[in-house]
Amino acid sequence: PTSRRPSSRISEAVVSTQSTGTDFEKAFVAHIRSSGINAEYGGANAEEFLEIYKGVVTEYSQMVTELCSGPCLAIEVVGEHKSFREFVGPADPEIARHLRPTTLRAQFGKDKIFNSVHCTDLPEDVGLETEYFFRILSQ
Repeated sequence: PTSRRPSSRISEAVVSTQSTGTDFEKAFVAHIRSSGINAEYGGANAEEFLEIYKGVVTEYSQMVTELCSGPCLAIEVVGEHKSFREFVGPADPEIARHLRPTTLRAQFGKDKIFNSVHCTDLPEDVGLETEYFFRILSQ
């Protein structure tokens, strides 16, 4: 993976550990692939990665605890950022189940903390996040 692609053409997601297990991972990745999304996978360091949400998101410490509880799967998605964010769905899986039942969070999330996936918020952050996961952490 590389962050040299135009940021409007890539997105980044982190599959959280609450949904762990190879069965979940296989189902999750199969769901992404069945949608026709082109994705590449890597690894994560939760606390360092989520630091930008400190003081911004009320559930920050719970998010860090959850994401640090085990291995994560980082995914670089090639395609329109907005389309992938729509595919991921609303941050709260309960809302997602009502409004967008076919989204990843509707199908795999449990609650706002255990929502199964982090998706890059802004297209301009994609390059930084993919650089972090696929270049910095791999060194």
